[in-house]
Amino acid sequence: MRRRAAFSVLWLMMGISLLLAGCGLSTAKGTQVDHSGAGADGNRQGQPAIVEIDFVRESTDYFVLAEWMSEERLAVGIQEADSEIIKVFAYDLSSNKRWLLFEGKTSRDDLRVKRLNEKRAALFTAEKILLLNTEDPSIHQEIPLPKGVTQPDISYREDKVCYIGKEGLYVSDAKFQQPRLLLERKEWVEDERGQWRRVPNRGPGMRLEAPVFPRWSYDDQKILYRRAEYEGYGGVGVIKPDGSGAQYFEVNDLSYAYWLKDSVGILCGRHVVGEPAAYLVDTAKHQIKTIDDKGDKREPRLGKNDEQIIYSGVLQPGEPGNYLPQLVLMDLKTGATKPFSPVFHSIDSFALSPSGDKVIVVENTSLPQGGVKQKLWCVAAEGPQALEGIKPMEAGKKVTQRDVDQGKRLNERHFQASHDGNATAANASKKGPKTPGTIF
Repeated sequence: MRRRAAFSVLWLMMGISLLLAGCGLSTAKGTQVDHSGAGADGNRQGQPAIVEIDFVRESTDYFVLAEWMSEERLAVGIQEADSEIIKVFAYDLSSNKRWLLFEGKTSRDDLRVKRLNEKRAALFTAEKILLLNTEDPSIHQEIPLPKGVTQPDISYREDKVCYIGKEGLYVSDAKFQQPRLLLERKEWVEDERGQWRRVPNRGPGMRLEAPVFPRWSYDDQKILYRRAEYEGYGGVGVIKPDGSGAQYFEVNDLSYAYWLKDSVGILCGRHVVGEPAAYLVDTAKHQIKTIDDKGDKREPRLGKNDEQIIYSGVLQPGEPGNYLPQLVLMDLKTGATKPFSPVFHSIDSFALSPSGDKVIVVENTSLPQGGVKQKLWCVAAEGPQALEGIKPMEAGKKVTQRDVDQGKRLNERHFQASHDGNATAANASKKGPKTPGTIF
């Protein structure tokens, strides 16, 4: 019996080492989760596949960006409380080294990272686009944004940009030269005779249709956009960079829209509290499919080969009487779900690695004395061994509708902060150009 127990302990230690290696970390470079205790930490009991990233920063700094540049390198943005200055670092998971890429004034709404290929990425700020070498890492090129350019996106071949300008959605070369207006804003109001007429200014009864948040398809052949309306968002549209092939899919109150890697499908939806929804749009067949609406999905991310999605927002009963979010993996073909991570106090944001094997999570924890403490986690929860030890969602526990409603209210205050940027950008688009136009 003693020999068998010794072998069991040996195999367990080897398994933990392998799982930690899956996150590109060693115990010397990160802090393994403390499996003891109750509440949220207690729910992580037996989770060797999760490691806290030891990203050294001032106690007053908080994370405004955590995204993958490559399979082993992150782009991490931090901002000091009550400061307009944001610093963005490249961070190597295996060596714990970091390189300063950007320091300056920008907003969280304008800050994002786009992975272009295995060796290149783009960092977007309010004033410029930085093309990055992810192997060095270093800045390969800076592209200043001309006055009036907002929400830019650069093509994967780095030769074209699409963006929102004074009159609507534009496309141009990568230097913002030779711009072409693809879709115009449309602002109009109903007059006393019941007819609609264009107006340059906003006012009661006005209608608005304006393209926002353009994104290139993976093959650089199409551009998707969401449509801003006078009160919120409409659906999602697609257009080719030469202005042809315009399509529009009516989905109310869209909060996000992503291309699938086949450059045909689009994952989109909304994360309104109590009314979450996710859809798959087939642009070739002009069809919209509703993804299983069970659970509280918030901004799903595409998993491996566009066959899975990962989403947060499943409410786990916690202590005392709180509800805790968890990342969940869903198979799009079968609708089957399984845990992708342990539960967290609150998920501020998360990002999937290029391989789909790892996820970075920014967790918010409310402090007794007030304020929020943030932690950065790497979770290896995909693959033949990665889900081993992940505690499944509690089966058979009866939760009343009152419990669910209470949980949604408690979690909304945490999730809303990370999505306020969408509302801010929408309001900015409504202020938009004084010149009216037509869409489609």
